Amino acid sequence: MALVEQQLYSRVQHIASLFPNDLERAVYQDAALTWRMPYWDWALVPSDGSAPFMDEFGWEDITIYGPNGLQDISNPLYSYHFGEREMFDVRSTQWNETKRAPSSLLADAVSHNQGVARRLSSNIDQFQQRLFMLFTSYNNYATFSSTQYRQEGNETTYESIEGIHDSLHSIIGERGHMDYIMYSAFDPIFFLHHANVDRLVSMWQALNPRSWVTPWPATGSTFTSYEGQILDAGTDLTPFYATTDGQFWNSNLARDTRSFGYVYDDTANVSLMDVSDDAALGTLRSVISRKYGNSVQWLGVERPTPGGIDGDGVDRIAVERFRKAASATGQFIPDLSADARLLHAPQSATLGARDSYVEWIANIRLPRKAVLQPTSLLFFIGDVPYNSKVWKDSPNLVGSFGIFSMPTATSSTSQITGTLPLTAALKKMVAAKFVASMDLEAMGPYLERNLKARVLDVNGRVVDPRSLGLSITVASAFVRPPSKETEFPVWGPLQATASLHLDIAPPLSVPLGKLQNEHFRPQGRQVSPEGGQAVVGGIRHRSPAKPFPEPSKDRSQHPLLRDAVQFHNESFNALFSEQGLIRHGIEDIGTKWFRDGELSQTGATSNDLRIRIKHVALQRPEIIPHRLSKGDRKPLYPWECRERHISYRGKLFATLEYTINDEEPVEFDLDLGKLPVMVKSNRCHLESLAPAQLVEKREDSEELGGYFIVNGIERIIRLLQVNKRNFPIAVDRKSFANRGPEYTTKGLIMRCSRPDETSVTNTLHLLKDGNIVMRFAWRKREYLVPVMMIFKALIDTNDREVFEAIVGRGDSEAAKGARLVNQIEVLLRTFKIYGLYSKKQARSFLGSKFRGIMGVPNAMSDFDVGTELLRKIILVHLGNVNVTHEQDCDNRRMLPDNVDVVSNQDVLLGGFFYGMIIKERLEEMIGTSLRASLVQHFRSYPTDTFTSSKFQQEFPRRIFTKVDYKLGQAMEYFLSTGNLSSVSGLDQQQASGFTIVAEKLNYLRYISHFRSIHRGAFFTELRTTTVRKLTPESWGYLCPVHTPDGSPCGLLNHLAHKCKVMTKGVDASHIPRLVHQLGADVQSSATTADCVVVMLDGKIIGWCSPATAKRIHDSFRHWKVEGSHNIPLELEIGYVPLSSGGMYPGVYMASKPSRMVRPVKYLPLDKEDYVGPMEQMYMGIAVVPWEIESGFHTHIEYSPPMFSLFSPT
Repeated sequence: MALVEQQLYSRVQHIASLFPNDLERAVYQDAALTWRMPYWDWALVPSDGSAPFMDEFGWEDITIYGPNGLQDISNPLYSYHFGEREMFDVRSTQWNETKRAPSSLLADAVSHNQGVARRLSSNIDQFQQRLFMLFTSYNNYATFSSTQYRQEGNETTYESIEGIHDSLHSIIGERGHMDYIMYSAFDPIFFLHHANVDRLVSMWQALNPRSWVTPWPATGSTFTSYEGQILDAGTDLTPFYATTDGQFWNSNLARDTRSFGYVYDDTANVSLMDVSDDAALGTLRSVISRKYGNSVQWLGVERPTPGGIDGDGVDRIAVERFRKAASATGQFIPDLSADARLLHAPQSATLGARDSYVEWIANIRLPRKAVLQPTSLLFFIGDVPYNSKVWKDSPNLVGSFGIFSMPTATSSTSQITGTLPLTAALKKMVAAKFVASMDLEAMGPYLERNLKARVLDVNGRVVDPRSLGLSITVASAFVRPPSKETEFPVWGPLQATASLHLDIAPPLSVPLGKLQNEHFRPQGRQVSPEGGQAVVGGIRHRSPAKPFPEPSKDRSQHPLLRDAVQFHNESFNALFSEQGLIRHGIEDIGTKWFRDGELSQTGATSNDLRIRIKHVALQRPEIIPHRLSKGDRKPLYPWECRERHISYRGKLFATLEYTINDEEPVEFDLDLGKLPVMVKSNRCHLESLAPAQLVEKREDSEELGGYFIVNGIERIIRLLQVNKRNFPIAVDRKSFANRGPEYTTKGLIMRCSRPDETSVTNTLHLLKDGNIVMRFAWRKREYLVPVMMIFKALIDTNDREVFEAIVGRGDSEAAKGARLVNQIEVLLRTFKIYGLYSKKQARSFLGSKFRGIMGVPNAMSDFDVGTELLRKIILVHLGNVNVTHEQDCDNRRMLPDNVDVVSNQDVLLGGFFYGMIIKERLEEMIGTSLRASLVQHFRSYPTDTFTSSKFQQEFPRRIFTKVDYKLGQAMEYFLSTGNLSSVSGLDQQQASGFTIVAEKLNYLRYISHFRSIHRGAFFTELRTTTVRKLTPESWGYLCPVHTPDGSPCGLLNHLAHKCKVMTKGVDASHIPRLVHQLGADVQSSATTADCVVVMLDGKIIGWCSPATAKRIHDSFRHWKVEGSHNIPLELEIGYVPLSSGGMYPGVYMASKPSRMVRPVKYLPLDKEDYVGPMEQMYMGIAVVPWEIESGFHTHIEYSPPMFSLFSPT
């Protein structure tokens, strides 16, 4: 179009220079300098009441004023005459000029411009509604611009400017040149139409300057790109050159019309690339509302009530006339073209609760490859005329959806989408009292009976929709109307109310859907003598459901229910995968070291035995025949375990490797017993079976798994709420002061988690003199160590570095604060009494003190013992890096955190806890238990050594058989009783109540067990009610009503229906680099006004100013939803702003599993985002659309209810 505009521009300059009069020539030449391609606003109703289709388009001749004065010429807007070189196809050879709605396909056909004008007028309501919906509710360029269906997008954003553009081609073409992609540009209207589309896109850009072209695969091939090639805003728009040095135009260069030297009257005062001021945007919204918002409802608008019109603004005479005319022909054909000024719905019937009204639309989707020619989809209210030739002019035509396509434009995978608004037509039916109101309760059944559709090809023939794969969904949304022209209405979420997949249905002569996903099938078909319309002889409604319907053979029929409990199975699956939790646990256990001289207590020899677990594998459950039987092994299925009252178990094997001194390692296999297997896990025979196959295995067709079978009883490891992993929580507890006279009530708790999901809680206690001590537990005994000793043992540092790491440089604001400086001085001075000045000295000191509890041989040096202590106990999530960030939470301006709120909690998954027990048993097996067995051996044979042939023969076969290695029995005991038998306590506050019976009193009761989550048996004994309270932080994660009465009230809760528990970590390896690119630094300061922390999974990755922290959060939020910069969507980005007396400010990111997340919509991109409990506290998430405040709300809920799947509400 730009090329044609260039040619016309040069012609305009030439014509202006031909005026003979100097004054007149100068005027026209000045005007010619600013000439640009004019546009035709086909969606605007002229103020004089004339038709949108200009009369000038239908005049063959026209009188113009030019250099030769007034003269009559052939109207250039009427048609284009082809030259000989353009006679390349039948469409041009039989006609020597372009045609619109031709009377026939013969050579003597004439254009029917009056018919085009009439059809455009009858569709003007839908064009205005479609445009207004785009302007007011679409803020993502990808969905706004293209008809292409995007699977990851919102299922309700089917409309696009391309779809509206295509519909106009269809209306104007009507078998003429505008109907065909390859010929449409010959029609003069083509350029006026496309200039208007360019104007509309510019107006949308001004409203949404932040959204632009995103990378997306090409839907078809061109001369310079292939189908599937990723195209983005920087892709060259060949063959159009932007510069003389060979640079092509691209979407970024062409983003603003000012790049081409022009603006439109509606966009002259706004920017297309940056946010404009409120006044300019308000003016633009006012222009859009006046031009295209005729169907919108307004608040505070009083209607006159002249004679004949009742108090609600309804013309009773017009209503009666409308009702009679609707049935005058014997069919129900209401005249939807009736004057809306005389026929409008009463406000009481359209404006509902909370001053909102309902918008109704039909969403359309079909495969692009199925449409090989221009096609029209027509919608009707009432009966469809028998003669298909009059369908497009029928009075009850709601509107048409045109498909602008040809065979070479099809793609093998892409789909076409679009919408057709129904609101304007339905309001007339409400005004005529054919239906009570626009609400779902009244309008839903009415549409079931009266909304019908037909498909016509370019030649007017009826098309069987089974050949198109057409899908139509009727949807509705609550809309809060504006109160003034400078505002837009606020749309609520579109909800599908009826759906009909027409690919298995006859041509559309039946109502659209009784229920969502209900299909209609023909009982007989006849051909009408008029127009060849396919008529359905009858409708076979859905028959009553069979008591036992045939199960599906390929997929679950209830995927949402399956997803609701899937995290139980996934947590078990994470144990035995290639890089699973058991593998990480084995690596953490490491190698155990024994010396024979110490074990025999003779000290005469010093041979070393080192042993480690090399591999652990779990088999699927099997029935093993008796050793005297000749039968083969066969799979053991859950049904048999239930009926025989046995356990569903698989054999657990381990491969161990030991070395004596520096000899070659020796491997041997060990049968660890039969381990209970979770049903439907990756070690279960039912894992990937379809519903029909499950029935064959005597299971429920929708078996969900997630439980164990122990002695025939189904038992579940319940979900537990635990402290948030790798996150420092400041607390104020009276019990802390009871530890000694110098202790205060203040402390800091951090549950540090290893890669194998086991954890250790480190606690800091603040003393009255300013000292800080660290408390930790080892094998159920607590120990206290000065925190400065931990500092010195972790890193080689001096007092100055410690001071600057905590307080900041000497010239910083924090260094001027006497209280903090004095406290650090106390820490440093009191530590001098130990005389430890290096890392080696500090670790050796710790090793000497803790040697007796670490179970290491005497030959291990104190330094190595201290290193092992740090690896096993101190900040295990960091790999023993700098821990100075712990001190920063000792800022008394900050209020203590509440450990009983969801934002400070994670979920302990059943499969993860199962693996924690297995890991501890394995470590005990090759540690304490093996040591006891070796000691017993050397008591029997005091002179024996590790190097003797007798020991090497008996070690795997006899000595190791005395080790307690039967894990299967221990795990079965744990599952059957729920009691934990552990030497360490596994960092839990309870020793019982871990498992429950999956009661099947009824199905909902049974399924609810899998979504239940408990605070812990320890808290049932507490007298305080704080832990039971429902707090705002639980919004979206815990159901506010689904908790039992009595003692479990508030302790036993259920996950909200949208809450998802992460069972896998996400890749966050790129985060530190991006944080530093956005301005974070490694230098810290204790003054939060200047410096706040940036933390990833409990590890500090930088420090920055509060403003930079906000920028990091906002950038990461946008990038992760956008899918760029390798930031995973499920990454939790908790931004805590600077405040007085609130949480410690900073950016706290989490990527590890066991987190609760839930989906919300990110408004700037109109895409899904996942948020965690901590980050949502400081986010602007609107519950309903009319709550959205500009500059505050960045997200909106998909659905306001936040109940569990099974709550009685």
